Amino acid sequence: MLSSTSTAGLHLLPNSVCISTGSVFAGYMMRRTGQYKLLNLIFGVLPLVGAILIREMREDSSQTYQWLSIVPSGLGNAVVLQTMYIALVASLPPSQLAIGTGFAQLVRGLGQVGGLAAASAVFQSRLDTELRARIHAPNAEETIKHIKHSARLIDELPPGLQRIARDAYAASLKSVFTLAVFASLMAFLCRLPIPDADLDQGPPTESHPAVRNDSESGYDGDDESKTTTVRR
Repeated sequence: MLSSTSTAGLHLLPNSVCISTGSVFAGYMMRRTGQYKLLNLIFGVLPLVGAILIREMREDSSQTYQWLSIVPSGLGNAVVLQTMYIALVASLPPSQLAIGTGFAQLVRGLGQVGGLAAASAVFQSRLDTELRARIHAPNAEETIKHIKHSARLIDELPPGLQRIARDAYAASLKSVFTLAVFASLMAFLCRLPIPDADLDQGPPTESHPAVRNDSESGYDGDDESKTTTVRR
């Protein structure tokens, strides 16, 4: 059954709550333990679990499942984002923090835009394939165009076409979340080699070669010239 826009928006409320609480929880745990590696590994699995739960959602899924299946994704992503940021800051000397954090924000923005573009491309491609494979009416091209334009038009279709359109949308969304499962798994594997660090020790400092101070060492540059004069 298609939900209204307000109901669909309310289903994102648990995700927003989990993002807020997850960020605070991650900060508290890192403050208490002084470590971030184990926290990242444990909660880094949750986005993968959340993507799998959403992928397996069906029309007859319970209301509890529909409301809470997004919770692992929100909680896991919040903890991962905080721990990864702290790992970056803890690994950089002070002189490189501005460049490092700026580059991290750049990569994050590119990932969000690229992920959205990839998901949209997969969805539209699979939807077009599913609709063309299921609809063979004389005006099939126009019908497919209307269905792809807006999901709200499905309610205006004949009962037979409504079922076909719903199944096509379900298959397309499943492909999108299959991509999300794969991306979450790859992100988890990429985070495994990140080294741990003791946050109580502070960020690494840059070592500079010691500069010799002639006045403190007692060296007088004129001594050599004086010695040469006496020998002469």
